[in-house]
Amino acid sequence: MVMLWDVATGVSVNRWRRHLGRINAIAINDESNIVLSGGIDKHAYAWDRRSKSINPVQSLNEAKDSVISIDSHKWFVITASLDETIRIYDLRKGILCEDFIGKIPTSVKLATDCHLILLNCSDNTLRLFDKEDGSLLQKFSGHRTDDYRIGCSFVQGNAHIISGSVGNSMYIWNLLNGQCVQKLEVPLIKSNSRVSTNVVHSIAAHPTKPQCLLAAAGDHVFLYTSDD
Repeated sequence: MVMLWDVATGVSVNRWRRHLGRINAIAINDESNIVLSGGIDKHAYAWDRRSKSINPVQSLNEAKDSVISIDSHKWFVITASLDETIRIYDLRKGILCEDFIGKIPTSVKLATDCHLILLNCSDNTLRLFDKEDGSLLQKFSGHRTDDYRIGCSFVQGNAHIISGSVGNSMYIWNLLNGQCVQKLEVPLIKSNSRVSTNVVHSIAAHPTKPQCLLAAAGDHVFLYTSDD
C-alpha cells in the first residue's frame, strides 16, 4: 500500500492499493501532485494525490524485474530495475528510452535540470550519465554498497554528489573531477536497547541549499548542513 500523510497534522490523506508485493521506492513530482511508486512486482505507478480515485493515472510496466528506485523532475520519470536497466519516460511526448547498464542498481537520481542521471550500483561505484545520449561521464568510488540499497543524490545545484555507505558514512564527491572531497561519519545511536546497524541507506538533499537528510538502519534521521 502507498500512503500519503499530511505533515502538519500527521493524518493519512491518501491510500492506494495496486502493487502485488513489497513497494521498494517512492517519489513525488516537482508540483507535489503526483506520487510515484515502484515495487517488487515489476510495476511502477503514478497516483494523483488530488483525486479520490483508487486507480493510478498511469502504469509503467516495462521492467523485467523488481523496480528498485524511481525519481521524477519536470515531465520525466526514471526507474531503475534489478534487470540492470534504467528507463526514462518522457510523459509529455509519450517516449520511453531504455539503457542497459549491466550492473545491479541500488538507486537512481535525475538532476533538477534533467540533463544528468546519477546511478548507484552494487559494485560500489556511482555512475554519472548524460540523459540525452546515454554516455558515461564520470565514475565515483570509495563508498560501499555491498548487498544494500544505498541512496544517492545531487547537491548544491549539481556541483557535488553524495551517497550513503556501509560503515555509517556519507561520501561527498566533486561532480566535475570525480574526487571525494569529504567523508562524514554518522554516529551510532543506541535505540530500544540496541545499536543501529552501520548502514546509511537513504539520502534526501535540498535542491539548492547545502543540506541533506540521512537515514541509517534503525530509527534515526540526521540533518546535515554546511555554511560553505
